[in-house]
Amino acid sequence: MERRCISIALSLVSLLVFAPLSYGAWIWTPQTGKWLNPKSAVKDTAQEQLQAGMAFYDAKDYKKAIGDFDKVVRFYPNSIHAPIAQYYIGRSYENMEEYFHSYLAYQKVVDTYPHAKNREEIIMRQYNIGVMFYEGKKATVMGLPILPAIDKGIEIFERVINNSPYGEYADKSQFKMGESYKKTNRFAEAAMAFQKLVNDYPKSNLVEQANYQVAECGYLASLGYSYDQETTNAAIDKFEDFLASGGGENLVGSAKESLMILKEKRAQGLFETAGFYEKVGKRASAIVYYKEVVDQYPESKLAGESLNRIMKLEQKMPKPRNET
Repeated sequence: MERRCISIALSLVSLLVFAPLSYGAWIWTPQTGKWLNPKSAVKDTAQEQLQAGMAFYDAKDYKKAIGDFDKVVRFYPNSIHAPIAQYYIGRSYENMEEYFHSYLAYQKVVDTYPHAKNREEIIMRQYNIGVMFYEGKKATVMGLPILPAIDKGIEIFERVINNSPYGEYADKSQFKMGESYKKTNRFAEAAMAFQKLVNDYPKSNLVEQANYQVAECGYLASLGYSYDQETTNAAIDKFEDFLASGGGENLVGSAKESLMILKEKRAQGLFETAGFYEKVGKRASAIVYYKEVVDQYPESKLAGESLNRIMKLEQKMPKPRNET
């Protein structure tokens, strides 16, 4: 029994020690602490590992390139070649049209290697990926386009701003956030995003458009309301401020048209309120609201009708007694 146990033990030792040698090509790598095939083994230096990745990258074998670049980052994290390798992981994913993975890979460069020489280029690439999502490009998982594009775009634009709040793409990202919210009918969030651009980047060449968009989003938000005029009034104020500031010529026409519609809507609200008071017999209150239509919105379609209603109601009002 004892001999049998010794025999089994020797067999196991032989298997563990000499098994790698039986394959001829297996070697021990100190970086991993494992026996590996040289084809997949970590190279002796970070530079060699990066070159191995670049060879696959240049051959457009991006999956294998990512594997080799990842080894640089994992096994040589403090090397000067690590941020370069991480950057090319992002480029590889981008070339594979795995754009959200690309964005995440780029973000790792920013987070882990904040002084990377190509930081601004990375932020530019992130911004462009965000624009693609805004325009309808869907993020993918396992090659399947399933993640909502607009939400991912907003996430990326926020990250670009955080990465470089006063950089070239900060105000552009803030504007795109507003457009993204607007595109998905989240008008209140859109207005806040545009207003933030005006507040945070007053010297941006997008301020004029942002001011217009604040008013436009207020207008769009007001379309579903009748008696609740708060949103409508706010939008009117924004458009009037925009026009008073001498807004860009290409936006003045649209601003005037939207302002006219808003004022017509406001007049409609007042007219309906007056009609309600008239219906319940409160003629004096009805006259007050009809007069408000005539005085504040004389160019509205309801101004003439409001004036006629005032005249009819005044005729029905009890006449004051003559004092003697």
